[in-house]
Amino acid sequence: PDIPPFKSFFLDRIIGEMRKKDTADADTGKIQKDSIIDYVINKNGSDIREIIIKNYKEKERVNEIINTAGWSLTRMLENIKK
Repeated sequence: PDIPPFKSFFLDRIIGEMRKKDTADADTGKIQKDSIIDYVINKNGSDIREIIIKNYKEKERVNEIINTAGWSLTRMLENIKK
């Protein structure tokens, strides 16, 4: 879904920056390419059913993902109601 701020903030900025760092680490051999953070969004029609985050690796990342996902989804719901 392209409802702000889910894609622009959560996917592009938060997960996107983590992916950039992982890609750079994979390029230098610090991690394997199959360890780069990734996500899958399963939908039921246009509704998000689940978000699967793969290869998050660190506890700090888990906390950031949970916090920003919650914030993004809350704002997204507010934007839908407007």
